[in-house]
Amino acid sequence: MRIMQAGRADVDAKKLLGEVRATPEPSEQQIDAWAAEDGNAWTDEQIAQALWVYPPPGAEEVLATRTRLGLTEAQFAARFGFSEEEIRAYERGHRAEGHAASLLRIVIADPDAAARALDSYRRG
Repeated sequence: MRIMQAGRADVDAKKLLGEVRATPEPSEQQIDAWAAEDGNAWTDEQIAQALWVYPPPGAEEVLATRTRLGLTEAQFAARFGFSEEEIRAYERGHRAEGHAASLLRIVIADPDAAARALDSYRRG
């Protein structure tokens, strides 16, 4: 089979979107049949038992969150339990790992909730 590569100019976006919208949703039976054909498909039980992996936030996400909150690196670090050096490193592309990555994900998702949780912990 010959594989062809198409550029953006070669694709009629309206026609393609129309074809996608006209394609009926697959039935559960169709999905099950496709999964049975795929030797790598996971069962529902395997999916339920899978461990979720959350990638660490990128430098842009950390910087954007700190900027949105109007905090300096020192203020952000103090508010959320990091060192200034850690925040500076994360914003320059060094990946947070382990608990630091998890905390940064929480801070990015809901900084006020993260701050409340940490404040209640600090107060004992």
